[in-house]
Amino acid sequence: MGKKVSVLVSMILFGILFIGGPLQAKSVDEDDFEASNSRTVSVTEVFDASQYDEPPYNSIPYNSGGYSGTLELERSWTNGDYLYARYSGTVYCTGTCPIASSSEKE
Repeated sequence: MGKKVSVLVSMILFGILFIGGPLQAKSVDEDDFEASNSRTVSVTEVFDASQYDEPPYNSIPYNSGGYSGTLELERSWTNGDYLYARYSGTVYCTGTCPIASSSEKE
């Protein structure tokens, strides 16, 4: 008898959770599509400090893993021997891309 009751309760719960609620279709707008096919990346370039007092580029092209775009200079610093330039930006999928939404490459 106890087993019959637990099976009945399980069936009722299953019906309430999975069948009882109406199915809703979600429309996909352009903003959702764009956001799912983009990611933010950062790249650090290293230059010889004896040749450069400041980064030679304000922006650099990015093309890796199916994503491409332009990265803008975020900041730069030096340790005396080397000049480091950090570039960041949002890049967009131009082919078959992984699902992950952000990545950092250095």
